[in-house]
Amino acid sequence: MGDIIIRQATMNDAPTMHELHTQSVKELCKGFYSDELIHGWIGHRTPAHYFSAIDRNILFVAIKDSEIVGFGSAVPREIYSLYVSPSYIKSGIGSILLSHAIEIALVESNNVIVESTLNAAAFYAKKGFVEVERKTSRHGYVDLPCVLMEYKPSF
Repeated sequence: MGDIIIRQATMNDAPTMHELHTQSVKELCKGFYSDELIHGWIGHRTPAHYFSAIDRNILFVAIKDSEIVGFGSAVPREIYSLYVSPSYIKSGIGSILLSHAIEIALVESNNVIVESTLNAAAFYAKKGFVEVERKTSRHGYVDLPCVLMEYKPSF
């Protein structure tokens, strides 16, 4: 795999992140969530949805060969999001993004939480996260079943 660059997202990245996010949810969450839930989750989104997180400097992108191939967002103690282009699943991009997100989340904290989608829970579990509870979380216009997971590094 070529070099991957992680950098802060910019306003110019919003359209590409929107497209990647929509494609990722539609392709990778199918089979875990109904079409109705997926539509309620992402059907209303626009590139402007990312502006607030970009303004707060909590959104970052993974770049490979000048192309955005994934993105994530994190704050101390919590990872908010992690999405990879379906074309790059199982290529290591998710692991690189997760490592970056964990670094951010461990600032001022000794553990990390994430509300994982059902399809991503196995990925997080392989990376050392453990399930805390099953719950629902509001995304868009729907309540999505998700898995609250926690990571405690062994320093």
